[in-house]
Amino acid sequence: MHTLWLKINRLLIPVELATTPAEITRGLMGRAEDSARMLFVFPRAERHGMWMQNTPTALSVAWLRADGLVISTEEMEPFTTVVHRAPEPVRLALELPKGLSRSAGIKPGVRLVLASSLASV
Repeated sequence: MHTLWLKINRLLIPVELATTPAEITRGLMGRAEDSARMLFVFPRAERHGMWMQNTPTALSVAWLRADGLVISTEEMEPFTTVVHRAPEPVRLALELPKGLSRSAGIKPGVRLVLASSLASV
C-alpha cells in the first residue's frame, strides 16, 4: 500500500492509499492503532458503504467527491456491522480516528488536497 500526504485545512496528515479491491475490502480491519488513516479510491463513483466488522478503533468516515470536497461525515463504532453509506455517488472515502477527524475540522464543505494527483490512480 502507498502512503501520501493529505492537506486538511492547515494540517498535513499521512494516509495510506487503498486502491485495489483487496485493499479496499480489508481497509483498517484488525488494526488497533489510533494512528491508522486510510483514503479509499474507488474505481467509479457510487453510493459506497463502509462497516466496522473486525475494526477495533472508533473511526470517522468522510465521503468525498473526486475533487476532494467533503459532502458528508459519519462516526463509526468499533466491531459493528452497521453499513454507513455515502449519501450520493462518491469516488473517495477517508477514514480517520474519531478524535483526529474532529480536531482537523473535517466537515461538509471542506476541501481536502492530496499531495499528488489522483488522475493517475
